[in-house]
Formats: sequence, C-alpha cells, structure tokens
Amino acid sequence: MKIIVPTLFLILISLPALFMAKPQWDAAATMAQKEIRPPAPWHELFSDTEYGKKTEAYFNEHFGLRNLMIRAKNQLDYSLFGYSPQVIIGKDGWLSNRSVAMGQTWNVDHLSDEQWQQTKQRIELFSQRLKDVGVKLYVLPVPLKITVHPEHYPQIASMRPEHNGYLKIRDLIKSLPGVGLIDVYEIFKRDSQREVLFYKTDLHWNDIGAMTVSKEIVAQLSQSAGAPMEWRDPVAFHYTEFALGGDATSLGLLFPITERVPFLNSIKSPCGIYPGGADSLPSPQPYGALFMSNGACKKPLIPQTIIVGNSYMIYFYQNGLLDHFEKVYLLHDLLSFQLLLQNIPRGTKFLIWQFFESEIPAQLQSPEWWDQLASPARIVQLGQ
Repeated sequence: MKIIVPTLFLILISLPALFMAKPQWDAAATMAQKEIRPPAPWHELFSDTEYGKKTEAYFNEHFGLRNLMIRAKNQLDYSLFGYSPQVIIGKDGWLSNRSVAMGQTWNVDHLSDEQWQQTKQRIELFSQRLKDVGVKLYVLPVPLKITVHPEHYPQIASMRPEHNGYLKIRDLIKSLPGVGLIDVYEIFKRDSQREVLFYKTDLHWNDIGAMTVSKEIVAQLSQSAGAPMEWRDPVAFHYTEFALGGDATSLGLLFPITERVPFLNSIKSPCGIYPGGADSLPSPQPYGALFMSNGACKKPLIPQTIIVGNSYMIYFYQNGLLDHFEKVYLLHDLLSFQLLLQNIPRGTKFLIWQFFESEIPAQLQSPEWWDQLASPARIVQLGQ
C-alpha cells in the first residue's frame, strides 16, 4: 500500500505532461484548439517583451488534459453549487448567457433620454422615407427570455428597472403613427401560459414561438392589405431531446444537458413558394435571398414584402410564413442594412424590421446605419 499510493499519485500528476508530449491522444483538446502555435524560442526570453504572454498562450493550448480538467471543474460548479461563470442558472432548467443577461441588458436599460429621443427620430424618419415610396414599416422587436420570464431568473430580475429598456422601445414604437408593431412581448406573455416559446438552453425562440409570431404577421399584414386571412397551412409538432443549445454549450460540462423541445413537422407549400437566391438579384443590392410564389396558389396572398432580421428570421424560412406572400426579399446580412433605402424593389408594400432586444443600442445608435436617412428612398427594378 505504501508503494501503490505514491505510484498512483506520480502517474496522476504525470498524465498532463504525457498528454502534452502526445497531443494526438487528447482528442478533445485537439478539437478545441483554434490555433496551433510553436513555443516561444528560449533565446528570445530577454529580447521579446511578449515572451511571457506567448509562453502562457502556448501552455493554455497544449497543456495535457486541460480541456477535460476545465470541463470537470465546470461540472462540479454546476452540479454542486448551481453556478457557472459563463451562464446564469435560472429555475427549472432555464439558462441564459451571462454577458447577455447582465451586460447587454444593462446597456439597453440605461440608454439616456437623449439616446431615446434620437432613436425615436430615426425610426420616424425611416418610416417616412418608406412611406414616401408606398411602403409601410412594421417593427418586430424580439425580447430576451429573461424579459418575458423574469420569474425564472430572480437574481437578474431584481437588478433590472421595472420598466426596462425593452418595454421602453415597445412603448416608443406604439406611439409612432403609421408604424406597425408585431408585439412579441404581448403575444408571448399571453401564450406562454400554455406553451414554452423559448428554448430553455438557447437564446432563440423555439418552433412554437416562431409559429406564434408568424401567425400574427400574417394577420396584421393581410388586414393592412385589405384582405384579412387566417393561417392556411396545417400545423403539427413533434418533440425530441435537444442538446445543442448555445447557453447549455457555454456551460462547458462533462455531461451535456438536454431539453425536450418542439420541432415543426415538415410543411409542403400549397402555394408553390420557392427560393430565388441571391444570384438572381443584380448587384449592388443588400438582399441575401428571394422567395416568391410560382402562381400555383389560388388564394389571396400578402403583397411583396421585405423582411430584415437576424438568426430569429431563419425560423420563418420553413414554417409556412413565406407561403402567404406574393414575394419576399430577405436581408439577413445586417452589414448591408445601410444600403436598404436605396434598393427598395419595385412593387414592395411592406417592410418588416426584426431585431433583438440586446441589439437595440447597436442597431439604433450606430451612425453608419442611419446615414441613408439623409436621402429619399429609391425604387429599383431587381431581377425575377
């Protein structure tokens, strides 16, 4: 026994060095490395002022079993203490990225009165520029799940003002005449009593949440077009275990956590909607995709629409929403937002602007985004 214990101890403390010498044995570390760099040459010890940082970076990337030990430590923190340095651990399995839940919401909640006034002026002028060429603006601000469900995140809810930044932007949009609001907050507050509408382990809304919003879009825009319609496609969901949530992944655990989530059953479009793709659109233009009807649908369709958005918008591609439009231009690359007003496709009647709560400071306060307001909107003839 006197020999076994010291021997096991020596083997244990030698393992990192062994795996460092044989990095191919440490598959997890090899996969995690984003940059493989050689160690800093020893003769640069006194001549290179960055020698210490380079050496530290080398050991961070190559230290044997480092990935395993970090995940083991994260697992202990999560399982024993309900804590993670990267993720807020809420109630009943609800997670939220810490930088989003604390840092980005603070930025939204503490915009100055001057910044809010500037935001109002920009949205008003943006709407007017569109109205001048016959396009109505609809704003679709998506709240964080901690905004809709503060009861699941009591430690964060207690730090935010009662009338937070998201509710301010919602009130601001409501106050603007001629600007439509797809009120995700109200819809989710109402329907979350029956269904879970966000992923618990990811930032995004789930398929049911996206469907709920999609039905509201169809209802509002068809009403505005003078031909009210109901959602026409049959809707059914199946449930399965999901282990790829971004918030869950950020925990960095040994044993990934999963949640049972709804996925929309495949929808076959009865109206022949098909993607045209960016290649069909002449340059310069900001749009990344074009969906249009092939004329097979005999029912009324919502007139041509532009949808501007981020990763939330992707849920609309396959859930039947686009099936209700004559034609939809999609702007997903927000670096092209500043080209929007100078590239309004002929025949456009509506523009839906979807953004996320934490993007409010960046999108509404970035001057380069709003230089386009200095000139009138321009109608252009794009392909198809």
